[in-house]
Amino acid sequence: MPRARTPLEAAAGKLVSAIQREWNEELGTATAASSEQVMHSSHDLLYAAKIGNLAGVVGTGSVTEFLGKQWVAEHPRIWPDIQTLEALALFCTQQASVNELDTLLQRSDSDSMRWADGGDAEIAEEMLASLPKEDWLRVKDLCSSRDSQWRACLASILRPQQGEFAQRLLLDLAWDQELEVAFLAVSGIAFYCGVNDGRQGPFIDLKTRNPTFLSRAKSAADLVVQVRKVSALCYPTIQARFELLAQTLEKQS
Repeated sequence: MPRARTPLEAAAGKLVSAIQREWNEELGTATAASSEQVMHSSHDLLYAAKIGNLAGVVGTGSVTEFLGKQWVAEHPRIWPDIQTLEALALFCTQQASVNELDTLLQRSDSDSMRWADGGDAEIAEEMLASLPKEDWLRVKDLCSSRDSQWRACLASILRPQQGEFAQRLLLDLAWDQELEVAFLAVSGIAFYCGVNDGRQGPFIDLKTRNPTFLSRAKSAADLVVQVRKVSALCYPTIQARFELLAQTLEKQS
């Protein structure tokens, strides 16, 4: 049974066919040589698409740049096929990044040394930072189907600097049914709302405060109630920090 072609490979094959048609129409003319060269180059794209590594051929540039901007401009009929190929290549790259993050979180433990600073947590943070906005919806969807260990790892690496979706997800995880996940989420919320720990106990730390996130946390319905629910299940030293967070959220700006 022949191997089924991927959408990326099919799009590359369609582009190759379109370029071949342009070349066939130009046979015997002065422009045929340049079109033949582009046709040969397009087969490199097809091979790269077969192995799922289009970036390995085009690098950081575009398909248009790889084929030659001038040649593409002179052959506008192939432009729709280029757009389709580039869109699919981008989609596959984004899919892979979420899948790689998912795989990493599934094999990780937020309590392990491997996850600690400089370990897998740092790698996962970099993956999150590179996600486009639309991929955050996939991350949120995965939360409902992954175990508490996965969610705990995610909660520990969410940062307000990662954008609005990350902020909302961190707030949502404060209501997680597993105490460890909710604790990590509330701890992160406290830190980025400017509540930190010191030798004399918890204190307001303006250096860690993210004003935008603090405003969003204050507007989150019933967050103060949830913070105190999680706090009641923690040690007294943690309770003091979480109570300061609750008071900070209750304070009018």
